[in-house]
Amino acid sequence: SVKTNLPTTLERIVENITALCHTLMARNGLVRQDICLVGVGVPCTANVRTGWMQDADHLGFSGGPLRQQLGVALQLPVAICNDADAAALGEFRGGGYDGDSFVLVTLGTGIGGGIILNGKLLQSCNNAAGELGHMTIHMDGEPCCCGRKGCFEVYGSATALIRQACEATGETITEAKTVFGRAEAGD
Repeated sequence: SVKTNLPTTLERIVENITALCHTLMARNGLVRQDICLVGVGVPCTANVRTGWMQDADHLGFSGGPLRQQLGVALQLPVAICNDADAAALGEFRGGGYDGDSFVLVTLGTGIGGGIILNGKLLQSCNNAAGELGHMTIHMDGEPCCCGRKGCFEVYGSATALIRQACEATGETITEAKTVFGRAEAGD
């Protein structure tokens, strides 16, 4: 686990993932020849065909060629997809479910989703299938990092909880766990 330290840059993300991969390889006694592919789930829209991160504004940059830059740094093939899509694929393949279709929802800094339909990850022409956090739930509502207003993510994510707690208390709160801790203490 490596802290992202937002805002960040594509170059810093590549450096962090590269360092983490080298640490994991050394810890497990692996060399490059043992690795057939590095898979990365990114917290933004991912173009799986081009390897570009898209709409990464909440990370501090608009996007960029993660697959290409990370592949050069690691000297290994790299595949990228949205992090919620990666989680849905992992659950589908390793979760032991009887069905062949489901929706996985991720809740954290944002709200994401991955959709498995008839045993396959649902993809779309704009690479945003399953982006549940960017469904408009309040027309002309609060602005979202995606450029629209009223997205679910602006009201239901950990980031939204922190913003709402700051507005309600007038304090500077930086982590959702602070809000939960205060609630558990009866605040």
